[in-house]
Amino acid sequence: MIVEVNSDLVGHVVNILNDSYRTGPSWTTEKHLVAGQRATANTITNEINKQYKYFLLKDKDQYIGCFNLKRQQNTIEIGGLGVACNRQNSGYGKYLLKKAEEISSKVPDVNRLILSVLEPRLELIEFYKRQGYKSTSIKFPFPLDRDVGVPLVDNLQVIVLEKLLVN
Repeated sequence: MIVEVNSDLVGHVVNILNDSYRTGPSWTTEKHLVAGQRATANTITNEINKQYKYFLLKDKDQYIGCFNLKRQQNTIEIGGLGVACNRQNSGYGKYLLKKAEEISSKVPDVNRLILSVLEPRLELIEFYKRQGYKSTSIKFPFPLDRDVGVPLVDNLQVIVLEKLLVN
């Protein structure tokens, strides 16, 4: 079941993102590229206050995955997609991505989805390409101002992938 995050659920998002990207034994880990926490309650709360919508996947009595959506004109950015380490490699990542796409496709006047991925994360980029995303020429430096960690490698870049929605 997908639920929209309110202030009482922010801690679950923080735990899933930090587990899947920075601390746990995960194929989505970035700990060799970025130090520090991937998310804090303060960061997630601030993003919710800035029009990000966060969602959690609940399986029985546990929250096991999350993602966020942010609209920018005719585009929705999908971000913060994570699955608890002990639930990875079971199709939940694909399921969450499809749910994000499904929710986005119902927003009027939206015809494009984007994702941002650390450039060295080739296996993650390939995962998104298998889901229909394409590379763009958009690239930018790691966002130090977002409080999502500190790069461990020089000149760490983020690339943008896109998928056009068919109406």
